[in-house]
Amino acid sequence: MIQFIKAALILFGTAQAVQFILYPALAEALQLSISQVIGAYALGSFCFLFGGPFWALKSKQWGRLVAIRIGLVGQVLSLGATLWLMLRGNADSNGLLLLAIRIFYGLTASAIVPVSQAILADLSGQGKQRLRAMTTHSLMLNIGRLIGPLLVWGLLSIQLELFFGLLAILNLAVLGVSLRFSWESGVAELNSRGLSIDAQRFLGIPILALLLTTVVGIVQSSLGGLLELRFGLSPQESSHLLAQMIVASSLIMIVNQLALGRWAKKAEGWPLFGGVCGLLLATGFLLVAQNLILVFASIVLLGSSVAILVPAYTALHSQRIDADQGGAAASLSVSHTLGYGLGGLIAAIAFDWLPVASYWSALLVSLIGLLYLLFLDKSFSSQGAEHELPDIS
Repeated sequence: MIQFIKAALILFGTAQAVQFILYPALAEALQLSISQVIGAYALGSFCFLFGGPFWALKSKQWGRLVAIRIGLVGQVLSLGATLWLMLRGNADSNGLLLLAIRIFYGLTASAIVPVSQAILADLSGQGKQRLRAMTTHSLMLNIGRLIGPLLVWGLLSIQLELFFGLLAILNLAVLGVSLRFSWESGVAELNSRGLSIDAQRFLGIPILALLLTTVVGIVQSSLGGLLELRFGLSPQESSHLLAQMIVASSLIMIVNQLALGRWAKKAEGWPLFGGVCGLLLATGFLLVAQNLILVFASIVLLGSSVAILVPAYTALHSQRIDADQGGAAASLSVSHTLGYGLGGLIAAIAFDWLPVASYWSALLVSLIGLLYLLFLDKSFSSQGAEHELPDIS
C-alpha cells in the first residue's frame, strides 16, 4: 500500500513540475499562444481549490482508494487527451479543448495529494510516526518535481509527445497496481459538533500554511522577472537558469526531508521555527542580492525551509485533528491553493508597480507568518501538546 501511494505522489509531482517548462513548446505544438496555454493551465490549477477538499472529505464515505484511483484516471485521461491534441494535425478548437482537458484534470487529479495524505496519516496511527508519514508524503512529491524537469530535458530534444505518452502509461500502470489493494481506514470522522467546538484547533495550522505558501508563490512568480531585470539576462537565459535552480532546490529539499524523517522527534519546535526563520532570511537575501551566487544561495535556503515546514505543519495539523484526516487534508489543500494563487496575484501587482516591491511583500508576509507562529506556539503550550514521531517507511 505505501509503495503504491509513493508511486502516485511521484507521478503527480512529475506532471506538476514541468508545467512552466513546457508552456512554450506546448504552445508551438498546439498552434496556440503562450497566454492561451498559461490561461488553460491556470484555470485547471484553480479547480484544485474545489476538487482537493471535495475528494478529501468524500474519501471517507466513498473509500480512500476509490478517490486515489479517480485522481489517477484523471491524470491518465488528461495526459492522453493532450497527446491526442498534439497528434491530430488540426488546430481548430485546440484552445477550448485544452481548457476543457485542464479543468477535467483539476477536478479529478486534485484527489491525489490530500487523499494520499489522509491515507498515510491513517496508517501511521497516533504519536511518533506522524511526522515521518507527512515527511514521506512531501518527499515523494519533491522526487517527482526533480524527475519532471530531467525527463523533459531528455525527451524534449527527441519529441515532446514522448513525455505525455510515457507519463500516461506510467499512471495507467500505477492505476492497475492499485486494483490489487482493498483497504479502508478504521478512524472515525469528526462530527460537526466536535469541529465547531474547537475551530481554533482546526484553523490554526491552515492559516499558517496559507501565509507561508503565499511567500513561496510570490517568490516563484517573480523570480524569472527578477533575473531578467536585475542581471540583464535574456528570457531564454533566465528560463534556463531558473530550471537549474528548480533542480538544485528539489535536490536540497529531498536531502533535508530525508534528514528530517530520520532525526526529527516532534513536529513543533525547531522544524517549524527553523523553517519560518529560514523563509524570512531567504526573502531578505533575495531583496538585496546583487549577484547570482547570493540569488542561488537564497533559493537553496528557501527550498530547505519549505522542505522542513510542509511536513512539520502537516503532521502537527494531522495530529491535532486526528479524528478527521479527510478534513485535515481538505483544509490544507485549500490553504495551499489559495496561498499560491494569492502569491502570484501579489507578485503580479507588485512587480508591475515596482519589481523590488514583490520581495518586500514576501518579506512582510514571512514576518507576519513568524509572528503568527509565535501566537500559535502559546496555544500549543497551553494544551500541553507533545507530538513525538520516529519511523515510517
